[in-house]
Amino acid sequence: MQADQTSNVIDKQEDTIMTVRFKEALEQIKNGVTFIDLSSAGIGKKGMFSKKLKKLEQLVKVITANNCKLTSINLCSNSLTDEGAKHLSKALMDVNCKLTSLDLGRNNLTAAGAKHLSNTLMAVNCKLTSLDLSWNNLTADGAKHLSKALLDANCKLTSLDLRRNNLTATGVLHLSKVLLDANCKLTSLDLDDNNITAAGTKHLSKVLMHANCKLTSLNLRNNNLTVAGAKHLSNALMAVNCKLTSLDLYGNNLTDEGAEHLSNALMDANCKLTSLDLGRNKLTADSAKHLSKALMEVNCKLTRIDLGFNHLAAAGAKHLSKALMEVNCKLTRIGLDVNNLTAAGAKHLSKALLDANCKLTSIDLYNNKLTDTVLK
Repeated sequence: MQADQTSNVIDKQEDTIMTVRFKEALEQIKNGVTFIDLSSAGIGKKGMFSKKLKKLEQLVKVITANNCKLTSINLCSNSLTDEGAKHLSKALMDVNCKLTSLDLGRNNLTAAGAKHLSNTLMAVNCKLTSLDLSWNNLTADGAKHLSKALLDANCKLTSLDLRRNNLTATGVLHLSKVLLDANCKLTSLDLDDNNITAAGTKHLSKVLMHANCKLTSLNLRNNNLTVAGAKHLSNALMAVNCKLTSLDLYGNNLTDEGAEHLSNALMDANCKLTSLDLGRNKLTADSAKHLSKALMEVNCKLTRIDLGFNHLAAAGAKHLSKALMEVNCKLTRIGLDVNNLTAAGAKHLSKALLDANCKLTSIDLYNNKLTDTVLK
């Protein structure tokens, strides 16, 4: 009994705090702010003294007011559910709503919520250019609904975050068909942790080579990609129509063979990549050798590379150091955290850093086996 009473007191205190915070946010919006952070504000929860989504109804009323200037709002982690997405969708179609950026991450949305939002994105009055739907459960069906919206001439989205939504290769297939369409305006797509596998990368790679595809940034972290996926992507990067400048492949299983494929792409004149993340991909010194060869090529445009959480060791550091001293190498940032680097590796890197050709302004050596003496 005492535990229940204590829990009720805590719930009441939390509800009061969130209510005060919410009311303050509403006043700020009324006073003309253009951005508001209402993450984890209990907007979708049934309060101690209010019905479920009561706060959302109040918010919708404020953001659709004629004099509202709000263009960006963070509503992540509010348990809005599909019902909340339906309420917001109506607001986004209002002529007075000026929102261009919306974060609905971690809100227990499903394909039904994606359908509500998709209908909104096709409305002429909807002004959204950036939409974050990460950490929900949209699945491939949700991707299908969103794809329909992206095909519509009225849809203005240029950035879409679909991290951790259980899309699989099937969901990627729906999205890939859309990226081929002239009406699709997406330039940034985040598909982190969706188990798209090599099959998904094959779909995407075909699209990246198409003239209508406008993607410049693609996140494929944690997607069970292997050498086959790296090969598909490498072929795309060498295509003249591919516009990618940023590619994130962290947390896959590309291995040295995959790194070799990507290195070949980096040396191609058509490859436009300036940023590449290959962290946690079971790379060894052999990968460092392949990548170093690419970095020394005049065609390579990379200014940033992340190789953290691999097994490059001193031999890998030696290969990379050679590249850093080459006049053609354009790197300004490199990540080498957690790579079993020792004093020998640090010595190679130190030599490179002293070279006039080295352009590095940032280097991450966190959690290696470097002693205080080495760092002096």
